Amino acid sequence: MNNDSLFEFRTTKTNDVPTGPHLTWLRTALRYSYESSNYKAFTYPDNSIKGYLAWAKVSTATLERLRTFKVMPRYLYEWKEGNHFIVFDYVDLSDNRNEQLDYLKNLCASNNVEITCTIKHGDKHS
Repeated sequence: MNNDSLFEFRTTKTNDVPTGPHLTWLRTALRYSYESSNYKAFTYPDNSIKGYLAWAKVSTATLERLRTFKVMPRYLYEWKEGNHFIVFDYVDLSDNRNEQLDYLKNLCASNNVEITCTIKHGDKHS
């Protein structure tokens, strides 16, 4: 796996691909998550990716900028500088999500996070 693996998976294996500046942002965000070790790739026994979870751990100032101006962290150091845990992308193309959801629950619990989200499975919402 390299720092483009998550982006390649997201843009070639899913039907939910952003366009324009959102696509550029997603590439950067996934690269920063990878470089900060703020991700978990879920794989099949042959090591091909079946999904991933990507997050940032931001400072209070970065979180306030996000809340006020809707601006996500722009620099690599912002992805790992604080205690505020933000899951920004979760993709799961497997038939059995138990492993991924258990990992997410444990990760959130260890970061004192209450979670509210929409989970997409392919083109379906659940």
